[in-house]
Amino acid sequence: MPLRSEGDRVLQPKMQKNAMGSEEILSFLENNQCGVLSTTGDDGYPYGTPMDFVFLDDRVYFHGRGVGEKLSNLQRDPRCCLTVHRCHGHEVFPDGKRITTVYDSVVLRGEASVIEDRECKEKALLALCRKVVPSYASVDDKAMEMTAVIEMRVVHASGKRHRPGPESRVIPCVCRESE
Repeated sequence: MPLRSEGDRVLQPKMQKNAMGSEEILSFLENNQCGVLSTTGDDGYPYGTPMDFVFLDDRVYFHGRGVGEKLSNLQRDPRCCLTVHRCHGHEVFPDGKRITTVYDSVVLRGEASVIEDRECKEKALLALCRKVVPSYASVDDKAMEMTAVIEMRVVHASGKRHRPGPESRVIPCVCRESE
């Protein structure tokens, strides 16, 4: 997989120091399970789908129903993008007048298709299930039939992060659940 950090692209000078290297990108992908898979809709607009994923054998795998807008989009145009992001909180600068987000973010661009080979499909689906539920033991035949497994071949990977300065304080993220 061609991993390239944001430092290889034209970035604001302050952001270049925040680029992730290949090993950091791989570690981040291994330690996170959710991202947004973006495809192009038949109307030309981007279509983002929150997805669990697993990185296996230099590919990214997703699963879902065998029909729907995401699959229709990929069949028409296999180009896609997976964005994985984690917010660690908000940095409050020592002057108390500025804040910024403390985060890690990886963007993978590539092409995706539905896996037809049963052995490959089962291997990917089992790896995905074990990533989100480590005690998961096997995939039954009915689940295999009902589930589409999508394989993304990554053509470009980049990542960046922001860490707080030593004098700053970090306020944890506040997520509110809807009622």
